[in-house]
Amino acid sequence: MAKIDRYVLTEFWLPLVSGAGIITGVWLGIDKFKEVFKLLAKSGAPFSTGIVILGLETPQILAITIPISILLATFLTFQKLSAQSEIIAMRAAGVSFTRLMRPVFYLGLLGMIICFILYEFIVPFTNPFAQKVYMLSLYQNPIETKGVNGFTYFEKDSDDATKRIFYVRKFKDDYLKDVVILDFSKKNISMIHTARKGEWDPKRGGWILYDGSSSYIKNSEIDKSDTELESESEMDADDFNTDALHLVTNFKETLIPSSLNPNTILKEISNVRDMNFWQLRKLIRSHEKGHIFTDKLNEYRTKYFNKYAYPFSAILLAIIGACLGITGRRRAVNWGYIALGLIVFVFYMSQTVFDSYGQSGKIDPMIAVWMPNFILGIIAASVYFYRANR
Repeated sequence: MAKIDRYVLTEFWLPLVSGAGIITGVWLGIDKFKEVFKLLAKSGAPFSTGIVILGLETPQILAITIPISILLATFLTFQKLSAQSEIIAMRAAGVSFTRLMRPVFYLGLLGMIICFILYEFIVPFTNPFAQKVYMLSLYQNPIETKGVNGFTYFEKDSDDATKRIFYVRKFKDDYLKDVVILDFSKKNISMIHTARKGEWDPKRGGWILYDGSSSYIKNSEIDKSDTELESESEMDADDFNTDALHLVTNFKETLIPSSLNPNTILKEISNVRDMNFWQLRKLIRSHEKGHIFTDKLNEYRTKYFNKYAYPFSAILLAIIGACLGITGRRRAVNWGYIALGLIVFVFYMSQTVFDSYGQSGKIDPMIAVWMPNFILGIIAASVYFYRANR
């Protein structure tokens, strides 16, 4: 590597690191901080748990933001070289414009390799692990009760409909005291559970209530399958016939199962987004070999081809940023910043639009994922030849 290449590459590192930090921080602030601190407030998990989750999800965000960070780094670097007349000095020394773009290509190639490594070897490990930490933290203590008296908690299902309403008069000695639960989890039956005390049992996956009673109120005609009472008091479904309107049972101890069961949730965590190149390829081939052509197959193929296409955009964005950064010293208005914003908008908009069409099957997934790079390629070639001719 020639001295000029090493010199230009050393100028890249500061804007690259600062740009990646700013963009990643904004991304974290918009999306992840709110999610993590909502977890801390709801479950009472320690602050260190939130730091762990953010740290585990950072590689995925970096894999997304590195191409844009390279665009910003090359733009700022070549703008600085132009302002200090170093571009003019290099051209006067006989360095061609094509030769000047060689370190830019090196930086884009490095960014492409880093993106690929993050997507293939790091994100498939850290992303599911972050989700497990998140769900297990919520599962271990779904209600923060320390130092709280007279609080109400709403448990909702996947459709955001209220499933249970909890009221607890106070929390003492690791037990909920004077518990009232309005339970709407059974179809056509409203249940009211009252107990002197209760506790959350993560091993059994629910709330254990002690010394209380359960009231079962029929709302309409029901089937016997809807009358399975979740109590340790022995009772047949025949005892609760269609003529009954209200039934009360007492219990010494009963379990109220909760929807916060991590065993089911953790099985759903590993999805297509977290699969690496080989796993996704194997999944697609198994579908094609078995002639299983579903809507999901287009999604799998789109994600698979994105493994190549998205990292490759780092090279194109590096060239575009360098060409936009070269400006005249005495130019009053630098239109490069406006062009830079438009490039970022076009890049993310085209990614979103063509990925959607690829996953829906409107466009072949391979064409869809490479179309944003085709657009960037046209832009890169245009600004490159424009600067080379000038």
